[in-house]
Amino acid sequence: MNLHENIHRIQSLLTENKAEMIKGVIKKYGLHHAIKLMGGYEPILNVIDHDNYFSNEEKIDFIREVVIELVKKYDDDHTTGISIYELDMSPIRLYEPEEGDNLQQIEYFNPGFVTIDIIDKDGMMIGGYTQKYEELKDEVIDKIFIFMIDALENNM
Repeated sequence: MNLHENIHRIQSLLTENKAEMIKGVIKKYGLHHAIKLMGGYEPILNVIDHDNYFSNEEKIDFIREVVIELVKKYDDDHTTGISIYELDMSPIRLYEPEEGDNLQQIEYFNPGFVTIDIIDKDGMMIGGYTQKYEELKDEVIDKIFIFMIDALENNM
């Protein structure tokens, strides 16, 4: 074996061991604490693909943990949820609206549900509704999951 092949083999072993170590930390302590231990989500993301590694149930559990922690930090009015305004973050669009459609976006998070605001083409809020995390589409859960990672890293 030449030097280049040996270096490549060692790097792949280190990556495999690092992945197993990170998976072990996540399994033992949960993703929320693993992010804190690893100094952010980027080191985890570089080794583990969240789309394929975490189930929706695990993502929802993580979302709930972060919401609860953020509410404790910002609990000025003793609420059970937190808004994007308290976090100084942008809303999550459920999808890009077609011409003439109303915009639907998430602006409030509770441990059990999100509030989805409906905004007309003129930018006026015309209504809203709540939806449990388990009832949301997979791609929306992914958006919220990434949002909560950013919220955790930006606000803790």
